[in-house]
Amino acid sequence: MSSSNILAISASTSLCSVVLETPYSRYEWQTTDSNQHSEQLLPAIQHLLNQAGLTALNSNDFIAVDIGPGSFTSVRVACSIAQGLALGWNCQVIAVESLTAMVYQQILHNTIPTPAYVMAVIDARMNEYYAAQYYYDINNCLQQIVVPMLIPYNFEHLELYQQSNMLIGNTINITNINTVRDNAIHNKIVIQGNPSAIGVLVVAKTYIQQGLFSTHLNQIQPLYVRNQVALTTLERAVIK
Repeated sequence: MSSSNILAISASTSLCSVVLETPYSRYEWQTTDSNQHSEQLLPAIQHLLNQAGLTALNSNDFIAVDIGPGSFTSVRVACSIAQGLALGWNCQVIAVESLTAMVYQQILHNTIPTPAYVMAVIDARMNEYYAAQYYYDINNCLQQIVVPMLIPYNFEHLELYQQSNMLIGNTINITNINTVRDNAIHNKIVIQGNPSAIGVLVVAKTYIQQGLFSTHLNQIQPLYVRNQVALTTLERAVIK
């Protein structure tokens, strides 16, 4: 891996970012203009390649992409770009979940104590969060123990939160949520943040070291946790 280049892409939230790590240096770009992700990603990648003095990646290199859950449009754009570039460059690809990337970012900054049960959340709109739970053990190994799911803004599924020592994500101020206004918030570490390409890069490097990656482009697909965005006519009538 030391002789490989890794291009990491994340666009699952309002923070869109790209990182290119070479054996010699690291180049970064990001924006919080969520309306421009599709227009800015390819120019940003080209800009980082130019900075690194590269024209393309090759078969020894990797593209790692945030597959969500997150913003439907931006995640699809990022996955499509990763697939297209990997096909053109004949390089290897790595799919990284947004929630996992967010946790690894905190591991990188040494903000997670061990052992810890970590709940990661991303605003899913429609009064819901995407959430997953992880266990970070005393050997600094991270295991996902609850796969990405939808939970309500008011944390109705409170057992998932109560079982966690730490909350990471782009939530509203957790101390203002009515359902946890009593003692549930006590003794928990709460860190605000979004997934970024740095987190995607850290996960990718871990997967590469462990041999846990695929070169199959058809596996680079958006992770859809919410299968139905719009209500049907019948469902709207029931609500009325």
